[in-house]
Amino acid sequence: MSWFIHKEDIPYISAGAKFLSSGGGGDTKIAAYLLLSAMEEDDVIEVKTAVEMADDWVVPVAAAGSTVLMKEDLPTGEEIVKALKKYEAVSGRKADAVISMEIGGINA
Repeated sequence: MSWFIHKEDIPYISAGAKFLSSGGGGDTKIAAYLLLSAMEEDDVIEVKTAVEMADDWVVPVAAAGSTVLMKEDLPTGEEIVKALKKYEAVSGRKADAVISMEIGGINA
């Protein structure tokens, strides 16, 4: 059964990811700030189960490289969107969902 993440949930998810994570990905606050800046107050993110997405085309997304640089040059949030749009154009198919390739959090 799917559930929804609201804007006010993001700081709690960030703190939980930092506490429970096993490494990589850098400081979860950076990702949280980026997501908060991209979301409108009434935006929601639908989280689906694998069973619900059995027939969906799910595209994994991630940022590559040193997370230290994110503290110096904060991403705009458009990087992954642009890459996804290019991938969809080349493949000729629109993604039904995206999934993160890592959760990160230990390098705070």
